[in-house]
Amino acid sequence: MIVELPSGEVFAGPWTDDPSIGNDVVAYRRLRSDWVERLVEGYRVKSAAFQPHRESSSISVTLADVAEQLGLAPRDVALGEFVGEYGLATFLVGDARSTGLHVRRVPLSVDSGHAMLFAAHPETGECPNSRHCRRLGKVLASMASVDLAPPEIERTEGVPG
Repeated sequence: MIVELPSGEVFAGPWTDDPSIGNDVVAYRRLRSDWVERLVEGYRVKSAAFQPHRESSSISVTLADVAEQLGLAPRDVALGEFVGEYGLATFLVGDARSTGLHVRRVPLSVDSGHAMLFAAHPETGECPNSRHCRRLGKVLASMASVDLAPPEIERTEGVPG
């Protein structure tokens, strides 16, 4: 399967885990405001934040190690041009792997730390079944924490917190 990424760049595989990415590497996922629930104390990442893309069966993330090697703030690289529009969730690559997801670096011109998470067949890149992929997203969301709340969540009035 060939996947066209939002940047217009194309990824054709391989759909296998990259063992050079350590389990202790921090991954960032951009958060839309409807992917975060404000709690009395803090925030909770909703499972929608980690549902694989319908067409590619993948989840885009930014790996902190690349940004750090370049002397950049991982948070800035992960947000890119979307500063002030999105929040960020963080989790460890090892957490993603523990759910059965694979991790593969797919650098983009606008995000050298870009990677894809997927629960895919190694040759086709397709998710074994949608129910399985949704469950993985739910488990990973429970492991993630909100590093930066989306601005809309911060401005919400009448919400506890």
